[in-house]
Amino acid sequence: PSSVAARSLGEVGYTIDPRHANRGYATEALEAILAIAFDELGLRRVEAGCFALNTASRRVLEKAGMRLEGVYVEESLHHELGWVDGASYALLVSEWQARSHTD
Repeated sequence: PSSVAARSLGEVGYTIDPRHANRGYATEALEAILAIAFDELGLRRVEAGCFALNTASRRVLEKAGMRLEGVYVEESLHHELGWVDGASYALLVSEWQARSHTD
């Protein structure tokens, strides 16, 4: 049965080898994924999360137009630091479409 909620939400994640960081690859890849999610798959919303202290990843998410929805205290388990704060980002198709027409 068809549902309004079917295929409405996607979640994206990425990892960049530190040897290739700061070259724009993550931003380019995320923007391509968002284009597929919204323009080809017809998703309504895409979410992403990262460690709150990972400013580089947060910058990637924000450059791609994603908005910060919350920071959660000791929500994520980091392999070296233990429990750290997590940041949650999202983008709606309406925001994607508005951004796509202004870039």
